[in-house]
Amino acid sequence: PYTTLFRSVLELEPNEAKKLPIPYADNLDLDTQKVDDLLRSGGYEDALDYVDKSVLIDHFGFDTQVVRGVRNAWIELRDRRINRKPR
Repeated sequence: PYTTLFRSVLELEPNEAKKLPIPYADNLDLDTQKVDDLLRSGGYEDALDYVDKSVLIDHFGFDTQVVRGVRNAWIELRDRRINRKPR
């Protein structure tokens, strides 16, 4: 169901991006050095997993299945764009 929901979302115009709700909290328990180290070492999926769990699941209380569904939809969109043949 989440894949279907996000199938048509390929890019955002600047005005659309400004309207997106971005979660923010001063009191996040997030090790930014860990995220930086993971990204610099090529551990992109590990960084995403850590941030998703720390921010979306543990701090904001999103359901694990919802976060996984959104991630799967993002992966599908990413892969579709990467594999798209040039026009």
